[in-house]
Amino acid sequence: MRVQVQLFGGFQVVCDGAPVANLGLTERRVLVQLCLAEAGCTRRELGETLWPGIDYSSAGNRIRTALVGLRRAFENVDPFLADRQQIALNPGLVVCDVWQAQDAERNARHTFDPTDRQLVLKTLVESTSLDLLPGWDENWAAAAREYWASVHESSCVRLAESACSTSEWSQASAWASAALDRQPESALAWSIWFTSMGRLGRGPEAARRFFVAQKAH
Repeated sequence: MRVQVQLFGGFQVVCDGAPVANLGLTERRVLVQLCLAEAGCTRRELGETLWPGIDYSSAGNRIRTALVGLRRAFENVDPFLADRQQIALNPGLVVCDVWQAQDAERNARHTFDPTDRQLVLKTLVESTSLDLLPGWDENWAAAAREYWASVHESSCVRLAESACSTSEWSQASAWASAALDRQPESALAWSIWFTSMGRLGRGPEAARRFFVAQKAH
């Protein structure tokens, strides 16, 4: 039995193949924080992130209540590795899309063969193609969402740069366009977009998109 947690494109939890829809707000927030902190965190860190300004004792009570509710929702699965200080999710029982993105990000930093790096970057782009936790307006959720949007944009730009280096202008323009879809103010993406579209004889189209983007911002 395994728990699958999705954060990109919207929060969703599946346990042993069945959707888990009966989680309260505090339970969802605790579970999400443990997913974002792949290696786990202290109870104090968790409390300070979720309830800044609330004393540690009160935050600790909320965390304990949330863990009880999550264990009940997962029935026969206890996905937590916890003691009085630390809490983490058991990677043997939990799968999370953010962890897959984190793995791809680490691989991208340590892969030096150009062909292999392109494959890793494409995996990273695919993993982060949707916004993280759309609709969650907490500061920590917004910061995580912006971070992964930036990772997506920079990965697209790196793929566009690679395509430019081999004069694959159609691919370069496609990757630059994908970067601009996510981060419309990316100067480097605009530069690659103009260069590649110019090489394709589509300069006026590139200029129109730029003017539209400028008006929107």
